[in-house]
Amino acid sequence: MYVHIGNDEILNRDDIIAVLDLSQIKHSRQNLRIINEMKARNNPSDQSVIIIQRNNKEERIFTNIAVSTLRKRLSTNAYTYFPEEKDI
Repeated sequence: MYVHIGNDEILNRDDIIAVLDLSQIKHSRQNLRIINEMKARNNPSDQSVIIIQRNNKEERIFTNIAVSTLRKRLSTNAYTYFPEEKDI
């Protein structure tokens, strides 16, 4: 299933490894690479970063959507959108 993550981007749910809140990771030196990428982007509307793996390569995608909203979108069952297709 695909998930809209903001900034006109859609990801395959199976590619997503983690969704991190930027306001929380700013306080940890363990996230230094992400923090440096965030500073280089210099986009104040970024609220979260999604770590994905595509074709055996890890990528980080910054988005203006809050982690709580992304969590809801990721946990939504496909049958919620297409209830008549349960028998397929």
